[in-house]
Amino acid sequence: MLKRKARAGTRSLWGAARAALVAASVAASMPALAAAEWSASLPTFSACKSATPPALPARWHAVGLMAPFSVGQLDVGEFVYDAALPAMRATVYGLESGAVDLLITGTDTYRLTGPHRAPTGCTSLGRKFAPPPAQWLSGQAVCVGEAPLAKIATQWWKTPTADDKSNWHWIKSASGLPWRSLFVAPSPDPAIIGDYSLTYFPTFTPLPETNLPRLRDFCAAQAPAAAGANEATEAKTARALMAVGNEAAEAERGERIAALIPGLSHKACSLAKPVRWPDQFVMTAILTPISFKERPYSTLIYYDWSDAASQLAIMLQDNPPVT
Repeated sequence: MLKRKARAGTRSLWGAARAALVAASVAASMPALAAAEWSASLPTFSACKSATPPALPARWHAVGLMAPFSVGQLDVGEFVYDAALPAMRATVYGLESGAVDLLITGTDTYRLTGPHRAPTGCTSLGRKFAPPPAQWLSGQAVCVGEAPLAKIATQWWKTPTADDKSNWHWIKSASGLPWRSLFVAPSPDPAIIGDYSLTYFPTFTPLPETNLPRLRDFCAAQAPAAAGANEATEAKTARALMAVGNEAAEAERGERIAALIPGLSHKACSLAKPVRWPDQFVMTAILTPISFKERPYSTLIYYDWSDAASQLAIMLQDNPPVT
């Protein structure tokens, strides 16, 4: 009963927060409590140093920890991009099972088989995906400000979708390289990455050169076309292609994940226990709205389980925010 009540309360808090429906009433009724109980400052944004969306390097390597839209495992992706071709190699490993290795060119998508270091096979799937552009952010992208995220100084960029919602990209202020991306719905651009709700990039670095020209030539010369309609040709996403099977990639999956994101392990979950929140707490937060018309909210969240399980949020858009 207690757990059910807590879950319901949490859903009601975040449902209200995302819809931004409680801001006016709570801000009006709680300033005395905010001042009396807690004096920490609210998170703030500084102005963006540049209003021009940053372009990515001509060649780069990235590792992503990716959360799907649907219920399921986390995936780890390794990406190598070369704008001179253009082409991108996307290797995706499921944290629990599955692996796929793809070479995406401007004219074809190839499914690689064999070890990652030295693929032995290459099958053409047709033009299933397209290489990402050098500029991930469209001309309609807006930088709402700069604020630290997990102690990393980031620019907060939002891009509009067809239904006036926002996809979000957090770009490192120091380097201009992606640090985290959030999509409200699957997107073909950038390829593979846009199929995930949230991707965190622990690694994103420029490269002086890549081996993609050699890999492209290998596939163009030897890759047979997939024979008729099958599981691989019908698959729409990398996650679907992971189910097709690649024995060599599956055999090295654990080793590769450990090298790409050291310390990441699904097995560790067997020893983990659900975290119990304190009965009372207060915290600051930045709520990221779904609507493109809104900007992030500097927020105070109060929680008191012992007093009727009440939760209160104060969401402010002033800069600097004032309770």
